[in-house]
Amino acid sequence: MKEVRYFYVPNAASAGELPEEEAKHAVRVLRLQSGDRMILADGEGGLFDAEVSMASGKHCMYNILEQLPCEREWNGRITLAIAPTKMMDRIEWMAEKATEIGFDELDFLD
Repeated sequence: MKEVRYFYVPNAASAGELPEEEAKHAVRVLRLQSGDRMILADGEGGLFDAEVSMASGKHCMYNILEQLPCEREWNGRITLAIAPTKMMDRIEWMAEKATEIGFDELDFLD
């Protein structure tokens, strides 16, 4: 059995196809084939169990099997406050990494 793969697909419930960059990665790198399973996240709290229906080149079509429950594991709120520096690339990096970890709000201090 293959490892479960996660993909970000805006409007996953109605799209039916992975975005081009995600499709290239799924087909060329992960070598997903028809019948393989994956989990789709729509960026709005929706998680979907899906199955690849067609995979070729730049296209990867899927069928949603079921919508998965998506509950927050922690009910707290995390606010990240930072004083910006002149090195904006470092601020961008910090915001990117904090987003990957998960937080609710980013405030820049004056």
